[in-house]
Amino acid sequence: MTTTSSPPSKLDAALVRSLCIRAHDPALSRVDQEEAESALVEMADAAGLDEDRLWEMLGRAPRDEPDDEFSLRLNLYRLADINGHLIVIAYDDWVAGPPPPRVMDALHVAIPFPDDLAGIWAEHCRWQRLAHERESANRNYQLPIHILARIAALEHLLDTRAAATIHDRRARMAWLGMVCGSEISRNVREDMALAASLSDDFEAMADELEELRATVKNGQPQGITTIVMPSVVPPSAVPKTDRRTNTDKQRAVLSMLDAHPEMSDRAIARRCGVSPQTVNNWRRRRLEALNQRSAGTPS
Repeated sequence: MTTTSSPPSKLDAALVRSLCIRAHDPALSRVDQEEAESALVEMADAAGLDEDRLWEMLGRAPRDEPDDEFSLRLNLYRLADINGHLIVIAYDDWVAGPPPPRVMDALHVAIPFPDDLAGIWAEHCRWQRLAHERESANRNYQLPIHILARIAALEHLLDTRAAATIHDRRARMAWLGMVCGSEISRNVREDMALAASLSDDFEAMADELEELRATVKNGQPQGITTIVMPSVVPPSAVPKTDRRTNTDKQRAVLSMLDAHPEMSDRAIARRCGVSPQTVNNWRRRRLEALNQRSAGTPS
């Protein structure tokens, strides 16, 4: 898979919405409408999104979608694998697990990733709360794939990004608590990456303690130091319900398909607590994405 040499241009969600409204505003002259359309097409072209796909995406986006979610949808759409029903089934072959580089770039362009692990963990908790709130209001709600991609990227960063401060290390431990308490089957490579990062965190803390011990031993000033423990969102802050949500089940199935594609639908269904038909539906969507890529379908 090829990667871009530089991140794509950002499609500003608020500006795109404004231009789209102007392009369809009957109160404006046709000249003004065409100017708005031209500006939209020019922006999309600079971001690698052709005109047909731009209008296709705008026609399917909910009008009341929050700006941050619309920005994810908008900036990922150039990488979308779309089935015959115009439903996004993958991004650059990605369905589950750590997103590939081009998807990570597009996600960062849409919403820059926080600079530290504490911020990454806080954003991850925010998306989890959003999912629980919406599923509480609508039991059939499932997070759209552009939000699932964002969550997967945050989880990859929590697994792999270096921890620079105690805030970051506490965030990683909170993430570990969520991983251990979840019913989602992760790929062994993801668990190994998290274990390696935790090992690095402890080694860094050991080095810092050795430096502190050497400072005290060498007779440096030893004032009383008050250590203020940072505030990090604990796993308990993420709402929990007595039942697994649709998003939990969806992620469990996708994780199992990613880690064990050779297993039967019935075997995966037993492990994930869903019906074999649900597993078959997601397996088919993955195959559709792979078939489109192997057939050279332009995206």
